[in-house]
Amino acid sequence: MVVFLFVLCTIFICLNVIAYIGLSKVAYESKTALIFPNHQVQQMLVSVIVAARNEAHNLPALLKALIVQTHHLLEIIIVSDRSTDDTPAVVRLFQDERIRFVEIKDVPRGVSPKKHALATGIRMARGEILFLTDADCRPVPTWIADTLKCFDKRTAVVMGYSPFRKKENEKFIECFQRYECFRTAMLSAGAVGRKAPYMATGRNLAYRKEVFETIGGFDAIKHILSGDDDLLLQRIARKTRMKIKYFISPTAEVETDPQPTLEKFLNQKARHYSAALHYPPAAIFFLMTYHLVNFLMVLVLPLQLFIGGFSLLQAMSLFGEEEFRWKMVYLEPIYAIYAFFSPLLAFKKFEWKA
Repeated sequence: MVVFLFVLCTIFICLNVIAYIGLSKVAYESKTALIFPNHQVQQMLVSVIVAARNEAHNLPALLKALIVQTHHLLEIIIVSDRSTDDTPAVVRLFQDERIRFVEIKDVPRGVSPKKHALATGIRMARGEILFLTDADCRPVPTWIADTLKCFDKRTAVVMGYSPFRKKENEKFIECFQRYECFRTAMLSAGAVGRKAPYMATGRNLAYRKEVFETIGGFDAIKHILSGDDDLLLQRIARKTRMKIKYFISPTAEVETDPQPTLEKFLNQKARHYSAALHYPPAAIFFLMTYHLVNFLMVLVLPLQLFIGGFSLLQAMSLFGEEEFRWKMVYLEPIYAIYAFFSPLLAFKKFEWKA
C-alpha cells in the first residue's frame, strides 16, 4: 500500500508539474502581448461569426456587446440556422451597417448544422481574422481589440477564457459548472503552452480566414456533429506550422450563463464529449492518465489538495478565479470523480437544437 501511494503521488506530482510549466508559458506570453502588443492589427478589418438557431431572446444582449467593441473595424455576421422564432426581426432592430444577416433554410445531408452555418458565415466574411462566439455569450468591450494584440504574422489561432457568469442565489450545479469550466481552461491552456493543443472553446476563438481555407475548412470533419472548435484546432496544429496561442486576460473574456439544471448540463457535456472521441491518441492518453490519477488521489484527499493545490492556486490567480481558493476543498474531489466518469457521456444520446 505504501509503495502504491508513493508511485501514485510521484505520478501526480509529475502531471501537475507538466501542467504548470505549460500554463506558466501561456501566462508569460499573455503578459507579453499586453505589454508589447502588435499594433499593426489596429487597422485590420475583422469578422465576427455567430451561428444562431432560435436565439431571438439572446441576440439583443450579444449584439449590444458587439457594437460597443473598442475595435471598430469589424463586421458582425449573424447566420440564422433554420430559425422559427423572431431572429430576423430582432437583428433588423439594430440599425448598424456593420451587421450582416444571412438565413439558412436547409442543411445538406451528412453535414453538421452548426458547421454548415459557420462555414456559410465564413464564406461571406471580408475580414482577415475571424472571431467566433455564440448567441448566448457576452464579450467584454475590449475582447476583439486585446485578442488582436496576440496576432503576429506567424499566429494562426488565439483562444481565450470563456467563464460562466456567477448568478445571485447560485445553485450548487451552477457553481460546479463554473469550477469545471475553470479546470477545463486550465488544462487546455497548459496544453497550448507545451505545444500540444487539443481543445478550444467556440465561445471565445479567433483564427485567420486564410488558414481556415488552407486546411479545407470543416470538410474533413463536417460529418461530426460537434467539434467546430477543438477538432478544427487540432487540424490547424497538424496541417500548419503557425503558432497557436491561449490568451489569458480579463480584458478578453467572453461570459455566458451556466446550464440551470443537471440534466441540461449533462446534455451539454455529452455534446462536447462526442467530439473527444476523435481526439488524437496522445491527447486522449494524457487526459485519461491525468483524470485517473486525480481520481485515485481522492483516496488521500489531504495529499491531493496539498500537492495539486500549488498549480490550482496559481491557475486561479491567472484566470481571476480566486473565489475558488477555499471552495476547492470540496469542489476538487467532486470534480475528480466527475472527470473520471464523465467521458462515458460521449456515448449518451443528446439533444441539439441545431
